[in-house]
Amino acid sequence: MNMKYPYEFSPQDLARVEAERIKAKRELEEARSMEPPEDWPQRNWDYLAFNAYILRVFLAFGRAACALAARGQWQIDRVRDEAQKFLLRFTLQACGEEGRDRFGKAFPAMTTHDWYAALEPGVERLFRNSEEYRQFETELLAVAEGLLESVSDDPAEHLTQRQIQVDAFLRACQQETSVRVTRAHIWKAAGHRSPRQCQFWQARDPKATAQDDQNFQRILTMKPREFLDLLQRKGIITTLAA
Repeated sequence: MNMKYPYEFSPQDLARVEAERIKAKRELEEARSMEPPEDWPQRNWDYLAFNAYILRVFLAFGRAACALAARGQWQIDRVRDEAQKFLLRFTLQACGEEGRDRFGKAFPAMTTHDWYAALEPGVERLFRNSEEYRQFETELLAVAEGLLESVSDDPAEHLTQRQIQVDAFLRACQQETSVRVTRAHIWKAAGHRSPRQCQFWQARDPKATAQDDQNFQRILTMKPREFLDLLQRKGIITTLAA
């Protein structure tokens, strides 16, 4: 069954979500073929992998929807509404296509069977408490705050606001760890080889993209220790100071 996407999605938006769906499905199949840890019943392990499959695709859709809002094509409330609708639709589709354990036994119903479909309350709580849903909320917040900043026509005010945000993040890292964190760590963590995009972003230069805004805002909402863990995973720093 082909999933229907909003007409505002660009071919690139569609490609990103579909690519993530394919990768997530492969990971689901791999999880079903492996033996879980000793303290994990196989069915529970398969159910966890199935939920991860749904949520990974949901996050990909949510990011594409956030990009539409950042480009001014959707309002923030539209992003949230469309994301919720997609989560329900994709859960229904996933249950029909993949909603079973490695032995072929179907998982418990994840949606209601009333006159209109909805996620089961327990399933909805599980999804909303997931790391993927939290990441979607964080990125949506970043877009909303970026739109609030754009209300002002004073470029100097925009620059000051973002500089203050970066400076506050650096101070927090220095206060909570003994690692000397600099702006270079931020733009390297965002995947850049030079400070150019970070400089564009701080100055609200048109050369800064919506993806730049999402990446930098996501980093600046991290806790200092989370950021240092990210730097270590990326090989930007080799050891974590106490």
